[in-house]
Amino acid sequence: MVEKNYFYLRYHYFLLLIFGISFFSIAQTPVRVMHVHYSDGAVSDVPMNIVDSITFDYNIGNDLYPEVSDTITSNEVLQRAYYMASIQWTPLRPVPKSGGNYYPAGVLVTGAPYSSVKELNTYLFHDVSYHTFMTAVHSPMSVLYTENISQSPYHGTNCATYYGGVCSSSVMWALGFNMPYSSNRIIELEEMERIEHQVVDSLRICDVIWKRGHVQMIYNIEYRDDTLYRIKTFEMAGSNAHFNNYTKAQFLNTWNSNGYVGYRFKKLKYSSEPLILQDWDPIVYNDYLCPSKGDKAVYRTTDTIAIHIYDSIYDQIVLTKGASLIASDNNNGNLQCYYGLKSGVYRVFLQSDNDKTASVSFEVVDTNVSYDWCDDGENLRIYFNSSAKPEYASLCYLSGGSGRSIPISEMDIWRGYIIVPRLETELDYYCKVKFKGEYGTIINEPIKVEPFESKE
Repeated sequence: MVEKNYFYLRYHYFLLLIFGISFFSIAQTPVRVMHVHYSDGAVSDVPMNIVDSITFDYNIGNDLYPEVSDTITSNEVLQRAYYMASIQWTPLRPVPKSGGNYYPAGVLVTGAPYSSVKELNTYLFHDVSYHTFMTAVHSPMSVLYTENISQSPYHGTNCATYYGGVCSSSVMWALGFNMPYSSNRIIELEEMERIEHQVVDSLRICDVIWKRGHVQMIYNIEYRDDTLYRIKTFEMAGSNAHFNNYTKAQFLNTWNSNGYVGYRFKKLKYSSEPLILQDWDPIVYNDYLCPSKGDKAVYRTTDTIAIHIYDSIYDQIVLTKGASLIASDNNNGNLQCYYGLKSGVYRVFLQSDNDKTASVSFEVVDTNVSYDWCDDGENLRIYFNSSAKPEYASLCYLSGGSGRSIPISEMDIWRGYIIVPRLETELDYYCKVKFKGEYGTIINEPIKVEPFESKE
C-alpha cells in the first residue's frame, strides 16, 4: 500500500511538472521480562507481553509543524517564546539534567528543559509536542526517567534529558522555522539580516542577538520618557528556557562584554494589536496507561513500542487502528510491548466486560533510508521512502553534531532522493533523514557513510 500511494504521489507531481512546462511553453504471545534501569540508579523487572508482526492499512499523517511562514507576526513569535519559558512541569522521579545533575522529584520546574538532543532529534516543539512531553512527565516509567542521553548507549554531548532544546532550537521555533539550526548557522540563513546600526537603541522586539555559540531573542523593550529603559530577552540556557530582565546599563554591559551582534528576521510582520498572552491548555491525563515516550509519540517501524500500564483491574489491553481491532491481550498490570507494527496511528485502552478506559495513542513511521555515492565522489544521493513526509537530510557525526542539514524539496520527494555534499572529515559520519508524521517527527536509524570507492 505504501508503494501504491507513493506511486500516486509521484505521478501527481509528474503531472504538475508536465503542466508547468506546458504552461511556460516548454500500518497471546510469550511473557518476557524487561529490566527497567532508571537514571537515578534504581532497577525494576516487569513482565511484558510481546505482540509481533501486526499490520494494517496505509495512513497519511497530516501536517503538524508549518514551514517558515511568510505572515508570522511579532505577537505570534512572542507567544511561542512565552510558551517555552512558561511551561511548568513537576517530575515524579529524578530527571537527568545537562551538567550531571537532576531535576529533583516533586519540585516544580518552569521552562522547557535544556538538552542538546541533536543525536535523537527529539527537540521540544520542533519534533515533540507539548502534549507528548507533559504526558511523559506524568508517566513514572517514561523515557524522561529511564533514559540519560549523555550516557551509553547514546553518544550525545551537552545533553541528558530525553526531550529538550538549546538556545538555537528555541529561537528558531519561536521565529517559525521547522529546522533547529545551530546558533552559528542561524546568521547564515537568507531570512536573517544583520542590523545595519549595531547599537542597543536600534534593536526591536524579536531581534536575535548572536555571539559565537549562543543566541538570545529580544522579547520586550520598555521606554520611559521616550528613552530606552529596560530590555527583556528570551533564551534557552543553563537548565531551562527563561526570560532575562535588564536595565539599559545592564544590557549594554552584556552586549559589549559578550560581543553580541544583532540580526533581524526579514519575514517578520510587526503586530499593531496588543499582545495578549495565552497559557497552555490544560491536559487531561490518562492514569491507566501510557506509551514509553508519552501519549501521541512517534516510533519507527523497527522500534519495540512499550505501553506502561498502571491499573490491573481491567482484564484486557486492546490495540486498534481506526475501527479495526488489531490485538486484544490479557492485562498483566505492568507492561505491554508491540513490535513489527506497520506505519500508521494506533489507539490503546484497557477493557473489562462492557467497561473500558480512555485511550492513548501513538504513531508508527516507516523510515526507509539508504545512500550511494555520486560518481564524482564529492556528493551522496540519500534515498528515502516513507508514509510520512521527509523534511530534511543530514550528514553528521553519530552524536548529531558538526554536520550538514539540507531541506528536502518537493522535487526531491518526487524523485525519491536528495543530493548532499560530503563532509570534509577523516572521522566517521552518518546520514539520516527526518520524517514528519501526524504527531511529530522522527529520524531513521543513522547509517554510517563508507569511504568513496571509484568505479574505475
